[in-house]
Amino acid sequence: MKKLATYVLIFLAACLTCAAQEGRAVYKMPKTGNFMRYLVEDGDTVYIAKIRPSYCVTKGKHGRNWREYYKLVHNFGKVYNYALEAGRLKHEIDSTYAASPMSVRMQEKYINAIQEDLLDKYEPILRQMTYSQGKLLIRLIDRETGVTPYDIIRDYKSSAAAAFWQGIAKLFEGDLKTHYDPQGKDFETEELIKIWNDGEYFTLYNSIFGKDPEIGVVPRYGKKELARQEKEAKKAAREAEKARKAEERAAKKAAREAQRAARKARQ
Repeated sequence: MKKLATYVLIFLAACLTCAAQEGRAVYKMPKTGNFMRYLVEDGDTVYIAKIRPSYCVTKGKHGRNWREYYKLVHNFGKVYNYALEAGRLKHEIDSTYAASPMSVRMQEKYINAIQEDLLDKYEPILRQMTYSQGKLLIRLIDRETGVTPYDIIRDYKSSAAAAFWQGIAKLFEGDLKTHYDPQGKDFETEELIKIWNDGEYFTLYNSIFGKDPEIGVVPRYGKKELARQEKEAKKAAREAEKARKAEERAAKKAAREAQRAARKARQ
């Protein structure tokens, strides 16, 4: 089998060489098989391949800087999706405000509904976060929304609410007024965002920890919604079972009537 594979590769190389000598430029990938792209320029064949980057990180390195970097890489995957969702949600709220002007009362009702939904979805997730993950999330929210969490609460709720939650954050060594600093404190985080956007975060994480990362998943439904869906599913199951039993009884009744009719016919 190894010799056969070698002959096939030699045959393909010969075909490519002939194509180069004939001066035919080929750009497209074949429909089947695992072949490299190539380009013919001035009679020479130039092979084209996109090589994914490989991150070589020496495992077991000690020192405060390395430990902090490893923690940052780990925490980043845990919280970045939530910061992206915050940016998406803020854009949605601002678009809603712009599209349909609301009274103060309507805005309050709208924001309260969003707040209730967010608490229902994210409270279990936030309770499981570490202090360092919470602090990183605060800075990433500032990056993705353009405003700090403190300003978001103040603008969409009230200054009193913002001050209240700032006080809660302070109890846990946090600060909702923290700004994202891509040129300073958050330089390495900004590099991780570029790696994430290039689709290489899994590769980096695996090179450090030897396994795939645990990525924070944005919940589609909260506890209340899931409970409601579960209740409706159970109700539907009961109704389906009730209908099945009714059909079963009807079928048995029809069978008995058919038997009686048959007996009468024989008599």
